[in-house]
Amino acid sequence: MAGVVLITPGVLTDIAGILLLVPPVRRGLISRVRGWMGRQIENGAIHVVGEARRPLHRPARQLRDASRAPPAESRGTTAVRT
Repeated sequence: MAGVVLITPGVLTDIAGILLLVPPVRRGLISRVRGWMGRQIENGAIHVVGEARRPLHRPARQLRDASRAPPAESRGTTAVRT
């Protein structure tokens, strides 16, 4: 992405391209865009067709931790069986 921005003519695009080459800046931008997209999806402004592998606004680490959580019955919650 940084390369495309760098070859686009203009001083501002050159600055943006150079900033995108810096990993912390790139990670911060990705984090903000994922959060924004997640909020837009939750608000209904963006409609996703198909099945998502994981939510855009949650880090994969939280999902991995949640998958290790004990079942609802062992956490003290009541499950209704029909």
